[in-house]
Amino acid sequence: MTKHYSGKELEIIPPSRPVANVTASSMAPAPPTPYRENPGGIISGVPLRWQADSQAKTYDAYTRRAVAERKLVEADTELGRALVDNRRMRQEYSELPQILATDRAVRVLKRGEEIRELCHTIEIAEARRMQERARVELEMYTTKEAFLEADQKLEAQRHYGPRYHALQWEHRINEWELQVEEQRVVLGEHRRRHGRDELSLDDLYAARDQLNADGADTTPIDRAIERAMVQQQKRQR
Repeated sequence: MTKHYSGKELEIIPPSRPVANVTASSMAPAPPTPYRENPGGIISGVPLRWQADSQAKTYDAYTRRAVAERKLVEADTELGRALVDNRRMRQEYSELPQILATDRAVRVLKRGEEIRELCHTIEIAEARRMQERARVELEMYTTKEAFLEADQKLEAQRHYGPRYHALQWEHRINEWELQVEEQRVVLGEHRRRHGRDELSLDDLYAARDQLNADGADTTPIDRAIERAMVQQQKRQR
């Protein structure tokens, strides 16, 4: 059959020429000829050749008809597909305003998503900058605090430095005098315990070493050592 267009609608019009219907009887091969005995001879073989040529031509005709029918079916299938594609195309063309509106809405959404993503990136960068600024300010605060403390120490040293050092040396001197007084008490106790008024040279040397270590005045000990050495020389004579 043949298909034609009519305006916007598609109609199927019957063919203008008759098409042979393909039936099982027409497609069936010719019945085989019954088996005949070959009587032999040249003259008797002529009818057999005629019959074989006729059968070959018949089979060729069947083959050409089958090929033509297959091509007709394939062409009709392609035509049907083309009609379906055309109908679908017409339907999509009729929906063109909706398709364009949908495409526009999709593009608007994509641009909005890109803008939101860009804003998010900017917010993250700003947060990082604020964090970095806070860290730098904290470091500057620590530096300023250390500088202020050093400045205050310097100012205090300018005002109270001499007095502080004088008090410090006075404290040390008092400690040394207290240690010397303790040593004198210990030496007096040692003298009373051993029943003698003077110490030996070893005790005097030990006392002088202790005074030297403490940074005290060793003049009395030196004089006591000199007197003890003179008395020891007199005894030896």
